[in-house]
Amino acid sequence: MIRVRVLIGVLLAGLVSAGCQPPNYVRFVSPYKDFVCDVPWGWAVYLDSSGSDFTSATFTGPLEPEFYRGTPSFSVRWYANYAPHALLGASPETYANADDFTRQMLADVYGPEAYTKAESDFDQQYQLSQGKSTPDTKRIRVSGVEAVNYIVYRTLPAPKGVNLGVVQDGQGGAVIRQRHAYVLIPVSGGFYVITYPATREGYEKYKPQFINLVKTFKLLKEGPAGPAAH
Repeated sequence: MIRVRVLIGVLLAGLVSAGCQPPNYVRFVSPYKDFVCDVPWGWAVYLDSSGSDFTSATFTGPLEPEFYRGTPSFSVRWYANYAPHALLGASPETYANADDFTRQMLADVYGPEAYTKAESDFDQQYQLSQGKSTPDTKRIRVSGVEAVNYIVYRTLPAPKGVNLGVVQDGQGGAVIRQRHAYVLIPVSGGFYVITYPATREGYEKYKPQFINLVKTFKLLKEGPAGPAAH
């Protein structure tokens, strides 16, 4: 994790000192060699895993006041079906498949106040036939695989002392207006989840970069320990 961050910093410094214009994106190769994608140049990368059952790559950008705690981010996570794992400081979680992930997230994480919305962020090349399900989702194609795309909206009270990514609700209260985008890619044995946990105020700022990450996402294997992707 530290090595990745230092490497990006050195590359930026070298380009700036040479008077070169840095590119908009850099190709990220999963340490498990199961996928590649393009992420914004200069963003930090944090890696986490519990063997081949769960892996996570989180990309964080520069300080942006419109985002919660000032941190824009994308993440790519792999979940093996029916494999329990625990995130740092959280209870163990297990998902039967991608549909079960959505069901549990909406029920247990976001709650009844949240709602999903299928939006046209992706052009027709990536969208599949119509036919929405409940919750409101859109079917798209990612790396040749039929995937599910949706955005979760929720408004919740801001924690005390947090100012970044917070707005006033007009009634004297401070709130966070979440706009979290999801792309779920099911494969044999598990599924990938690409997320962009933004606020309504910040979402548009890095929407092009999120769409580019999804469009350049290419499966090399079906999971860290899975077979080669077709």
